[in-house]
Amino acid sequence: MCMFMEAVDLVAKLEFIDNIEKLGLANLFEMEIKEALDTIVAFKNNYPITEEGLYANALFFRLLRQHGFNISQDIFRGFTGKMGTFTKTTNCDTKAMLELLEASHLALEGENILIEAKAFSTGILKNITNSKNVENKVTKQLSHALELLLQWRVQWYDVKSHIHELENNDNTDSVLLKLAKLNFNMVQATHQNDLKEISRWWKNLCLVENLSFKRNRLVESYLWAVGVAFEPQHKSFRKWLTKAINFVLIIDDIYDIYGSLEELECFTNSVERWDDKEIQRLPECMKICFQAFYNTTNEVAHEIQKEKGWKNSILPYLHKVWADFCKALLVEARWYNKSYTPTLDENLENGWVSSSRPVLSLLAFFSVMEGTTREELVDLLAKSDVLVHCTSMIIRLCNDLGTSAITSTPSVNLLAIAVGIKQKQIMKQIVEKFLANGFVVMLFHYDDVVDEWRDLGWSSRVIHVSVMNQTKWSYMKRRLFLQDSRKVSSSRVQMEKIYRGRWKSNPVV
Repeated sequence: MCMFMEAVDLVAKLEFIDNIEKLGLANLFEMEIKEALDTIVAFKNNYPITEEGLYANALFFRLLRQHGFNISQDIFRGFTGKMGTFTKTTNCDTKAMLELLEASHLALEGENILIEAKAFSTGILKNITNSKNVENKVTKQLSHALELLLQWRVQWYDVKSHIHELENNDNTDSVLLKLAKLNFNMVQATHQNDLKEISRWWKNLCLVENLSFKRNRLVESYLWAVGVAFEPQHKSFRKWLTKAINFVLIIDDIYDIYGSLEELECFTNSVERWDDKEIQRLPECMKICFQAFYNTTNEVAHEIQKEKGWKNSILPYLHKVWADFCKALLVEARWYNKSYTPTLDENLENGWVSSSRPVLSLLAFFSVMEGTTREELVDLLAKSDVLVHCTSMIIRLCNDLGTSAITSTPSVNLLAIAVGIKQKQIMKQIVEKFLANGFVVMLFHYDDVVDEWRDLGWSSRVIHVSVMNQTKWSYMKRRLFLQDSRKVSSSRVQMEKIYRGRWKSNPVV
């Protein structure tokens, strides 16, 4: 607490709080941060004096919004002209502009001053970045900020860079820096021990040996969980979340890659009934997967109940979201099996569930909340419905827009699209444009109609792949890399031939 007392003026205190959070120390000073911010707000009455400067106002605004204070955008009104735009006389130093840019990304709907602040600060920072009179270190810092703002970064994975940044700052509090380094090493050691325990669990499941088609991404899943909650006290939550993410990937691969439609329907039915006796008709590897998934989910539910003190069983809630997830994947499998192209509304309505966000959100809810009565639980879940739906939709859209980098020597740009004969005219101009820019183009014909594309002038320059007999063409999109494009001389390659050696299978993010 004495370190907080040493920061006497407004800017010093705000910067101190900001540094504590950027260094990953906020969990050690939760009460002190809250008391300091309460004091600042009470003293300033939500409106810092404009004379304090744009930097102080922007930092004040960002920190208070991040901590849930009802702070108005009007604190920036003193820096704007009559038309609501920021004036050129405004202090445009780099530090102030960076903080204004960060603050502007906490805007709520309809906050036009912050929208203007974003455009104003972005323009100035880009001009500074492009200037030849700016130090290389400053240029890199600005480029990084413009590319990925604080609100978009995973906090823990940014801590080390902030430590290095403070090391190069002559005004850094040496005690704070030592504490940050010590804490970083301790937390990192905790994460390493966590990963050892989870790796043993993963090895004992024996899924790697029995499910050769699945993605083995245990470490990546754990790092994802660390990004959600890195603090040492959330050890159990990270363990539960990592297990859930792994089964999301395994089940997704079963629906994407391995199972026939009949097998997927049986698997979905088994999950919906939550009965391990329903899996007798499944292939051995799918039986092993379901049994591991069934046992792990039951164990996690029991552990959460015991550790968090939930008075009622949480298994029915977890079971429901898992069943909904599998049913959503089955809907997609049926679409691809029938070569059906869903409308945008159909795709989004099903896709937000198949994004797996509802599963992970509910698990996170039970993992961090303390036990409540059944009535309170139902009320809390109802209130969070809109939030889960919106975040799930964002994840679904981001995943659909994402692309995978192809690593080959020499490197090539690849355009891979699933098409049907109905898209022939639309694809004509698209393919011509990409071929003209040096792309390798692959068309995955989910309707098995390839010959009718021969009359197009560029047809012989495109790799055609028939995926008629696959449940989903995403097997090609997500799992396969071309070993050597020169080997594919046939204009039509059947999927079974590709899988047996012409293509190389690799996990893709």
